[in-house]
Amino acid sequence: MPNQPKTPLHALRIPTPLWLAAKSRAHSEQFTLAEVIRTFLRAYVAGGITPYVTRTGRVLTDADISALADQAEQGYDADQLQLDRERNELLGRLIPPVRIDEEL
Repeated sequence: MPNQPKTPLHALRIPTPLWLAAKSRAHSEQFTLAEVIRTFLRAYVAGGITPYVTRTGRVLTDADISALADQAEQGYDADQLQLDRERNELLGRLIPPVRIDEEL
């Protein structure tokens, strides 16, 4: 069959604004969106792209990153950050870490 696709189709759920923005940029750079997606997937599989992960191992979602960006745009009080850091260090010395089995 001459018009048979060479690769299978896969369905993804992507928010419409993101899809349209990506499609627009790909078009302006003379790529298809499929080419862009395949390129990113290859880079991800090769280890060149990793999700945002905190020191505790929590993977940040798009909503988390957006909330952090909103917070950053509001600005920070450097004195308050220092006080928070000192308080956390003090608590860390006073309260020993405890691990609890997930079964409990």
